[in-house]
Amino acid sequence: MIPTIKTVQTISRAYQQICTGEDPWIALGNFRNAWYGYAKDNRLALVNDPLTEPEHNTEHTRRWGAFCAASVEFLCGCYSVPCPEWVHYPRYILTTPWWPEHTYDLSDRIQLMQITPTPFVQRHIFCGNRLYQNKYEMSAWAQEARAKGMTNPGEIFRYARQKEISIHGEDTIEQSLLSGVVVAPPASPDLVLHQPPPLYGPATSNLTPENVAPGGYRKHTSEDYDKTLCLIPEDVLSFIYATQPKEWDKFKKQHEGDARTPFLQRLASELRTRGTLHVLRKGIKANGCRFQLAYFVPSSGLNYELLNLYAANIFSEVRQLR
Repeated sequence: MIPTIKTVQTISRAYQQICTGEDPWIALGNFRNAWYGYAKDNRLALVNDPLTEPEHNTEHTRRWGAFCAASVEFLCGCYSVPCPEWVHYPRYILTTPWWPEHTYDLSDRIQLMQITPTPFVQRHIFCGNRLYQNKYEMSAWAQEARAKGMTNPGEIFRYARQKEISIHGEDTIEQSLLSGVVVAPPASPDLVLHQPPPLYGPATSNLTPENVAPGGYRKHTSEDYDKTLCLIPEDVLSFIYATQPKEWDKFKKQHEGDARTPFLQRLASELRTRGTLHVLRKGIKANGCRFQLAYFVPSSGLNYELLNLYAANIFSEVRQLR
C-alpha cells in the first residue's frame, strides 16, 4: 500500500501510539522507516506537528516525549532540516537522568555521557549513539560499491563510509560521535562541555569561554607547553571555563583586559610553593576566588552534576619536550 498523509508515521503519530500502549521501539521504528525510506523527501512534514499531550501524563509519557523531541532535534541537525520550535519546550527536559535499564556502574554511565548525542544529553537522556543509524543509505552505497566491482568487505565499507562523510560531513554522523561529547543540561547552563580538539592539533590561541573543549585524553606538541609556567595554558583555561564559569567571571572583573595571564601566573606560583598533588586536591585561591583544578570520582553514579564535572578532567601527553 502506498502511504497516504493519514498513514505516514510522523513523530507526533508515533508518540500518540506510545501513549496508548504501543511498544515505543515499534512506533519509533516505523517513524525511522518513514524518515530514511518512503517519506525521506518530505522530512519536515514528519516532524513539524507538535506532540499531542496525553490526557494522563506519567513518567513513561514524559520520558518518551523528551525522547521524541531529542530525536527530532538530532535528525534535523544531521540532515539540514529546519528544526521545529516545539522540540525546545521546557516540558521536554527531564528533571532526573534517564539511563538504560541496569546501568548502575559509574564507568558505564560516564561512557554513555561521552557518546550520547547532545540533543539527548541536554534532556537528561543517556542512550548511546547507535539508535538512528541510516541503514538505508549504507545499504544503497554498499550496493553501489559492488556495482563498481568491489568485492572486499573492508573496501566496500570504506566506500560507503566516505559517501556518508561526503554527504553529511564527518561531525554530524553518529559514527563521529564516538570521539566523545559531554554537554551539561540546560538546567545547569554554567557547565557546558564541548567536543575535544583533534589529536596533535595546533594550540587554541584564541580560546574563550565560548570556545571550550575540555574532558578526556589529549596529545600535544612541545609548542603547546609553556616552559616558564610549566603548564599547558590551553588545557588549564578550557577546564576552568567549562567547570567554573561563575568563579571565572568573578575573577575576570578584577582584571581589566587579560585575566588569563595573572591567573596562570598565580597557578604556577601555587604549584611551585605547594606542589602539584596539593593543588589538585585543594585547588587555589586568587583574588578572593577559589578554583578547583581537578574533580575526583564521585562516590556514586546518581549525581549527574558531579559525574559531568569528573568527566571534564583532562589528561594530556606532550611529546618530545625541548
